[in-house]
Amino acid sequence: MVELSDELERIRAAGDAQRRGYEFQEFIAMLFRREHFRVEVDPGTARPRQTDLLATRGGEVFLIEAKWRADKANIDDIDALFTRLEATPPSVV
Repeated sequence: MVELSDELERIRAAGDAQRRGYEFQEFIAMLFRREHFRVEVDPGTARPRQTDLLATRGGEVFLIEAKWRADKANIDDIDALFTRLEATPPSVV
């Protein structure tokens, strides 16, 4: 099994930002699957907004936006996530 830190370093080394973002999204999905979540990519849960992942296990439901950027998350990122959450059932975290 690949060490998580090794996988993150491999992703970090990806030269193309779009590819790095996609691979980071897949890494996050893999972490949830390891914990026995069912993971949907681009699930359409928060339409009309695009969402990266939806992870479910029993009654637990997580809406996931995966970002790999040099700068820190800002208020616009948080607002965009809350906008997506408003379009989902109340049980989604």
